Amino acid sequence: MGHSGNARFFDTTQHAPMESQLFNTTIQNCPNVTTLDERIQILIDSITIATYNNISRGLFERDKLIFSFMLCIEILKQMNQITMNEWLYFLLGIPNNNIIINTKQQLEQPIHTKNWLNIKQWKRIIDLSQYFPEQFHTLPNDICNYSIIIDFNPIMKQLPREQEENKEEELGIYRLTPKDYKNTLPLSNYNEKLTSFQKLLLISTFYEDQTIKVIRDFIYYNLGKEFIETPSCHLSILYKEMDSMTPLIFILSNGSDPMNQFQKFIKEFNYIERVHIVSLGQGQGPKAEKLIHEACKLGDWVFLQNCHLAASWMIRLEEIVKQLAENPKSTHTDFRLYLSSMPSKSFPISVLQNSVKVTNEPPKGLKANLIRALNDISMESFNTHGMFTMLGVCSIYI
Repeated sequence: MGHSGNARFFDTTQHAPMESQLFNTTIQNCPNVTTLDERIQILIDSITIATYNNISRGLFERDKLIFSFMLCIEILKQMNQITMNEWLYFLLGIPNNNIIINTKQQLEQPIHTKNWLNIKQWKRIIDLSQYFPEQFHTLPNDICNYSIIIDFNPIMKQLPREQEENKEEELGIYRLTPKDYKNTLPLSNYNEKLTSFQKLLLISTFYEDQTIKVIRDFIYYNLGKEFIETPSCHLSILYKEMDSMTPLIFILSNGSDPMNQFQKFIKEFNYIERVHIVSLGQGQGPKAEKLIHEACKLGDWVFLQNCHLAASWMIRLEEIVKQLAENPKSTHTDFRLYLSSMPSKSFPISVLQNSVKVTNEPPKGLKANLIRALNDISMESFNTHGMFTMLGVCSIYI
């Protein structure tokens, strides 16, 4: 438990200073079980997914997979499943000053492999075999004598060979030697003897252009599908993590606007009359400060839009948020502060660190976008819209 918890905390603190409140809340919300082993496993799983959700939803889509990968790597390092040499090799390749290449081992590429292995791939195969001889010293010869198939899914071991071939794409199976090249060759034992990270090294050696896909499969196998999907960012969920001292920050991207989502939420929350919205810009700082001061007493909400346009006022915003944290008893418990900003160097780091953060850009993939679109539709809309009633009647006769 200690190693796993430390790995999650260590990786979290590298990306954003994480308050112990996240861990305390997660532990308190975990269900009680009868055995210690079950309790430890539940805590490990809950802390891991809470860490991922908390940070990932504040990252842009292009950065989420990198964070998942780094979290996975740090956990496996703590479990001694990845060595430092393996990690550095993945990042930097073979260190020229640390290894002497034996010219006798510079095997000439077999002619019959040149139609499916280019010179660059062959060089990487030689590098891998020389830098990690314990696992790969026979690799240059094995590609001619064995059928090399690698996957991250243990289901593969239970399937007959013909089923493996039919389900390769579905199961994330990587065939490193082509089907049409001596298809009767025996299977190699790389899939059984390698760790998941060593498999990643091997696959990326053959197919460098598929590294992103391999990383996704690697994360899926080690952590689960939740860590390659966009976490739910509905305001009703984020609101539960806020309080009168903890603002929510919408991190904007070009063309994004959280206002529609926010207005829908305050309508569902029945708080429309108690929300004050200010679009920051020149001269709007004093007005915003006055609204915050009044809302703190009454328990109203304040939404300050476009903080990046009020760079000179950000120092004052930092002081206001600090005062909220230092004097919780002087603030109404219903008060909430919402902020939106493009990424900006002028935005106070302390406010960013002590806030609930969410990006406001469309997620990648059809499934994620459908979920996001459907989450924005209330059950009331489904039940009252005439078209849905018509579809419901039609379904009776289908």
